[in-house]
Amino acid sequence: MALSATKTKTAWGDLHLYLSVMGDSDAMGTAWADVGSVSPDNFSIETTAGDKYELKDINGKLLDLLKLEPSLAVKFTLINPTEETKGKFWTITEDTTDATARKIKVTSLVNNTATSFKLANPKAIGSDTFEAAKTYVNMDLDYQKDKGWLGTCEVDLVWPDRDDAEMFQFGTVAAAA
Repeated sequence: MALSATKTKTAWGDLHLYLSVMGDSDAMGTAWADVGSVSPDNFSIETTAGDKYELKDINGKLLDLLKLEPSLAVKFTLINPTEETKGKFWTITEDTTDATARKIKVTSLVNNTATSFKLANPKAIGSDTFEAAKTYVNMDLDYQKDKGWLGTCEVDLVWPDRDDAEMFQFGTVAAAA
């Protein structure tokens, strides 16, 4: 199949974050859960250059060069994350000791479980999606008086441990079946 020269829709006005349990052998997940809306003001994909090895002769002349793959991180802000969403990033439990006041206990802000990750606008049929099979996600909580609670998120993309692995892929939003 040849690569297409056709431009896809990129109107990501209502971008949503989706997470899924990875498939077997680090394959892309398929049971996507909509985790929430991403703020259009705070979104970036950042690349950190991989190591570079140079072979030089005794006079400093470059003879050979080897560059390693860069690392990628997706950074964004989730708007008003729910308790269920917080539970995908943190370890939380409900405190049932006081029947008159509902409380959620956060016991860890670290989630070391790899997960599949997707960004898409579910309303823009044919628009781009950005998907990665193996990622680690974390979220810091922030409060702004004009916006309420926000989740400042970072998703680190990791190479899946299989021979035919891709770090990420682009797709398109399909029409509802």
